[in-house]
Amino acid sequence: MNDLEAMLDAAHGLVAPILFWRFVCVVGRRFFDRFRYDQERYAIAGTEEWLAGRASEDVLCTRWFNATGTFAGPDIGHYIADEWLGAYGPDGRYGPDVLPLGEVCEILRQSLGNPFCPAACRPRRPWSLDPGLRTATAVSLAGHMDESGDFSTMPILADALQDAGCGDEKLLSHCRGPGPHVRSCWVVDLVLGKQ
Repeated sequence: MNDLEAMLDAAHGLVAPILFWRFVCVVGRRFFDRFRYDQERYAIAGTEEWLAGRASEDVLCTRWFNATGTFAGPDIGHYIADEWLGAYGPDGRYGPDVLPLGEVCEILRQSLGNPFCPAACRPRRPWSLDPGLRTATAVSLAGHMDESGDFSTMPILADALQDAGCGDEKLLSHCRGPGPHVRSCWVVDLVLGKQ
């Protein structure tokens, strides 16, 4: 399903607000050069810094207030995702000519899980990962992907996790799947110990 509004509505209440912020950043980076105002670029950059633990909540709130005129605290990432992506569409300034709707929806599924899936098949957060699976190789691969945005080594991460004893087929098949993989990828976050 590629109904972005319905997916965002369905995901609200199912996942942690911080995941919406990650989703907004991933999509925002795709539109970065299209933003009309520097404040929008500053909001995305500030949110990335906050997510990485290098900026305070005040930075997050101030940058989004300057960009949207709306108070944006850490707990309302879903609101920003909904309102901000409301500008997406054929008549919006961020549209399918820049990023096809199907790709935006796939990024949402990568970031938040499929909200229409029964609970048994939907990845849940916070997940847990056996600490023994967080080998130096796995953490190094995940860290590189998270930092660079280059996910070409996802299949190698699957091999490293399997070599360390991971038998979770959903996790391994996700790593070996076509993606698109994004910075808020749930497996990378698990390996790095992010929520």
